Amino acid sequence: MEILPGEKVYRAYIGLIWFFPYYEQLDLSKTRDILQVGVDRLIAESTILAGTLKEDADSVRVEHHDGTSVIVQQHTAPYSLQEISACGYDQNCFPRVFEDLPGLTPDIDGLPVLVVRVTKLECGALAVAVLIHHVFADAAGAVAVAHNLSMHCDNSHPSTPLCYNRDSLAYKISSYKPAAPACMKQALKTDPLAFGASNLSFQGSMTRCQFRISKESLMQFRNLIDVGNPSTNSVVLALLWRVWTRMLRKHGSKGHFTYAGGPVDMRNSIGPIFSNEQFYIGNLIQPLPMSASVELVLNKTLVEVALYVQDYFKKEISPAILRWYMSGADHDIGGHLAKTDTPMLAFSNMRRPLANTNNMCFGLECPPLSVQLRSFDAPFMFFAIDDGCGGILINCNLPVSSRDAFSSDKEFADFATLVY
Repeated sequence: MEILPGEKVYRAYIGLIWFFPYYEQLDLSKTRDILQVGVDRLIAESTILAGTLKEDADSVRVEHHDGTSVIVQQHTAPYSLQEISACGYDQNCFPRVFEDLPGLTPDIDGLPVLVVRVTKLECGALAVAVLIHHVFADAAGAVAVAHNLSMHCDNSHPSTPLCYNRDSLAYKISSYKPAAPACMKQALKTDPLAFGASNLSFQGSMTRCQFRISKESLMQFRNLIDVGNPSTNSVVLALLWRVWTRMLRKHGSKGHFTYAGGPVDMRNSIGPIFSNEQFYIGNLIQPLPMSASVELVLNKTLVEVALYVQDYFKKEISPAILRWYMSGADHDIGGHLAKTDTPMLAFSNMRRPLANTNNMCFGLECPPLSVQLRSFDAPFMFFAIDDGCGGILINCNLPVSSRDAFSSDKEFADFATLVY
């Protein structure tokens, strides 16, 4: 396809999701369909004017209503599935739209590459569609969409606004505000949330807030919890510790914890491997290269939440296979949340819970690092995301009733603003 003057070209590598073998395996021969279906969705929503994949072609020119256009190419070389898989979800390895990052061979002709790893054709189509939309609307947003969206569009939960309402792509797009994938200085200048100001709004039974804390502030909490590994940098999220202990007191819990994962079955997208009461969530094929790992230490009387960051200053915080350590005999491996009214703590790097895990949140699929804190009666969630600009952007959903866990409105406001 001839490239018009000033026209940008984007390449979409559409591969298989690689760590859940029981997922629907997507034949690479269908990737042309993904590209076209994604474009068709945009046309149907009147987001773009036109875009047609010609017979036996691997490129589509997408025309916007304002007369601009881009070319999106289906791309299969030079990256192999093994190379893509080895990259895992390390942000320093994941190829972005506008830059080549270490870990993958640069494209043969220098064109930017988007990797879309999907489990279902519709998922890939949605990812491609939103990518194209953001190329026109907000180029930087395309990166976050590609990273966060391409694997999970199973309509399972409203906390995934891009996916749960499939009837309106425009709604999905308008509902999504990606975290900055790099130092988007203009966005930071115009967004008061980037400077620590809290944003509290009541929506039904939930209080939503968003704030930002510098990595330097987080590092102040290093080594507050001795976990027997002094060689590892420890960043203690004192925020979670404080609120969690308050929630425990409020609920009258004595520290009984129940794993609400259901049967050990990869088809349920959980797949823990049990060994000495230690289990890994997620990957049964090979470990991901990790620059960070998350551990939970749980026993009958104490919850210690520590985030271990290896090679912290050399790499961004990246997602990792979760390592859960459960100590004490008073826990129910493979139990069900319905058995107890005990508040539960979930640490994950995934934005939304899977439909079949009783509102718990496991996996390797979403932003660089996210943290969830839940109680039984209502979601009590935090998402801590490395914003790529030397800060951690924290989004949280708090039950309105959680205000009762604080001694005053001022204390609640201080917590929400995260003033340290």
